[in-house]
Amino acid sequence: TFAGWTPAVAEKVTAEATYKATWTADEDKNDDNIADQEQDLVVVKFYGKDNTTVISTQWIIRGEDATAPTPQTVKGFAFVKWLQTYTNVTVDELNVYAEYKDVEAPVVESNVTLYNQKDGEYYNANIKFTVTDNVGVSEVRYAKGNLDENDYSNAEQISKYEINGISENGIYTIFAKDEAGNISVHHVEVSGITLTEGTFEDL
Repeated sequence: TFAGWTPAVAEKVTAEATYKATWTADEDKNDDNIADQEQDLVVVKFYGKDNTTVISTQWIIRGEDATAPTPQTVKGFAFVKWLQTYTNVTVDELNVYAEYKDVEAPVVESNVTLYNQKDGEYYNANIKFTVTDNVGVSEVRYAKGNLDENDYSNAEQISKYEINGISENGIYTIFAKDEAGNISVHHVEVSGITLTEGTFEDL
């Protein structure tokens, strides 16, 4: 593109003078070997899961389609879809955001403590546990036995991350469900209860 003369041409030239033409390189944002000013271009930006990071910027001719990039890989989440339509783009700038879903079940960690003892022997055990998740925990359940996810609905719902008054040795199952519907199954073994009579506290 012509940018002017060097030096600038005076309004009135009274003697012989030499002027050199100055040119600037034409921009070609869409790399099609045609100068941008000769085309009607729009820009499409694709964002990552955080809705802030731009993972692809594309300059296309108005009315054409953008090309979806490879979505970000995010631990614990799966890409679902692009939320905006990026075909036949006519707006000057289009922001396209991604939808992800949580595919990782909550993580449960537990600890067993024996209590209510007599002469070094124990009547009861207590299970304390923590639950962490990507999107939030919606429900926790508990039952005696070595159970699996099919037993979730039959287990007893509990409101705190602690089970008191256990009076029998064996395997106990903690279920944790997150806001996305993923369920984790955590097994805890209780051993060391040697006395058969004790105080059982309500869950």
